[in-house]
Amino acid sequence: MRNESTSRRSRSLLGSYSLIVLVALMSMGWVAQSSSAEDQSQHGSTPSQWQVGSTWAVSVFSADHQLVGSMVVRLTGKKARSCIVGDWKQVEILKRRFKDDDFLAAKPLSYSIEGNKLTLGMTEVCDGYVFLHGVLTDTGATGDYGTLGLEGFTRRGSFAAVTTRD
Repeated sequence: MRNESTSRRSRSLLGSYSLIVLVALMSMGWVAQSSSAEDQSQHGSTPSQWQVGSTWAVSVFSADHQLVGSMVVRLTGKKARSCIVGDWKQVEILKRRFKDDDFLAAKPLSYSIEGNKLTLGMTEVCDGYVFLHGVLTDTGATGDYGTLGLEGFTRRGSFAAVTTRD
């Protein structure tokens, strides 16, 4: 009985985080038809909210703007294993809810922040890269999600993230 109550509460919290992301996107004037997140970046400094220990609600959308799923993650300072060069740190997944259980959040996740640019994704599985890549602000991040292969980055949709309170 207690596990069922905890499970219901977790689903409710995840649903609430998804709603928070949606409201934040609307208030930020974000449109899911983003051009490349790379083009939007000013290569500015890292916003202060994006620090080790901070918690973020992340929603991922398909190319046709349908919600693929959402997760709540915490940024850690632990070095991540990676097949890609860079300063990759581990992401702790606190909650997740995706239509496809094998999607991004089922794998070990890493993040890299360079200035105001965020890349979050799977770096431990060589040649199986799925990334969220976007621009950071003090209140969140928006950008593209897709795969990285021999042909370069293939956009599959978009994502948005907002800070949460523990």
